[in-house]
Amino acid sequence: MKVLVLGAGAQGRVVAGALERRGAHVRLADLAPPPGGVVLDARDAVAVEVAARGCDVAVTSLPAAIGTVALPALLAAGVPTVDTSFAVELPFHLDADARRAGVPVVVDLGVAPGLSHLLAASLVRELGEVDTLRILVGGMPLVPPMGFRHAVYFHVLDLMDEYLRPARVRRDGREVALDPLAETSRWVDTEVGVLEAAPSDGLRSLLRSFPDVPAMEELTLRAPGHLEVMRQLSELGLLDPEALPGTARSLERRFPGAANPDRLLMEVHAELGEDARSYRVHVQHGDGLTAMSRATAFTAAAGAVVLAEGRFDVPGVHPPEALGADATEAVLAELASDGILVERGARIRPG
Repeated sequence: MKVLVLGAGAQGRVVAGALERRGAHVRLADLAPPPGGVVLDARDAVAVEVAARGCDVAVTSLPAAIGTVALPALLAAGVPTVDTSFAVELPFHLDADARRAGVPVVVDLGVAPGLSHLLAASLVRELGEVDTLRILVGGMPLVPPMGFRHAVYFHVLDLMDEYLRPARVRRDGREVALDPLAETSRWVDTEVGVLEAAPSDGLRSLLRSFPDVPAMEELTLRAPGHLEVMRQLSELGLLDPEALPGTARSLERRFPGAANPDRLLMEVHAELGEDARSYRVHVQHGDGLTAMSRATAFTAAAGAVVLAEGRFDVPGVHPPEALGADATEAVLAELASDGILVERGARIRPG
């Protein structure tokens, strides 16, 4: 299996490592690649197309603005692709190009969105119809540091965006956009303890894929006290556009993820009348990797294996929930081989 991984940041390196453990020949490309990688500007469409030729699959782990440039070049090379660039708008406009190229592109295949969508679709298939679909997910420190009550486990501006971008949810059959810091809630996990949550904009394609589900939301889980800190920063103007870069740099410097071991906790709940079903994923940091990196990158790597082996080969641009039962089971099996286990049942309840 020959794989091109575009982006050698925290996620890209972990994706490459997971695929190499499976015996894949991986070309890890970036402007500043790690040892053994290759220099490549992902904004150079010709260079991307040349690098991708002959590969069985490609994985993008790039900033969203760069990922939107690289993806058409990968289609021109005719390479199935897992895209984890998380562009603000999903690239469904490239669907016709992907179909002409005869290759599948699976977008948003990280942990949430990504694994969360696979599990949500699995529950919808089981129940046939769904009244309520809820995703509860968050990466958080095992011991929340004083002050911030959180740490920076991925790009700090992307973290800040979770509190600034309106959260699109569906209530009573209507799609609404919520202020993440204006509507918070309290939850209790029987294993972890008390948690707080705020609505986040992680449903994305689920709103389009399941238009008949009347109630749907994703909530970001945090340690108690953190959301109040973010509200205070907002009230002080420290999240305003002109102040945000400085705020972000300060938080990244003072509360680095590497110094604060983490866990990734996710539950996906679906209800139809009195019938309630759920999945649970609980990942701990390990092997020098944060839980967030392990869960996100290993999911992308699992998806790459599934595409490379032809276990999902429908041409076009697809969200994760479109993979279907067989490909989803294949992804979960690959994740299990990396120590990421998906269990049935729920331990999180309103508190």
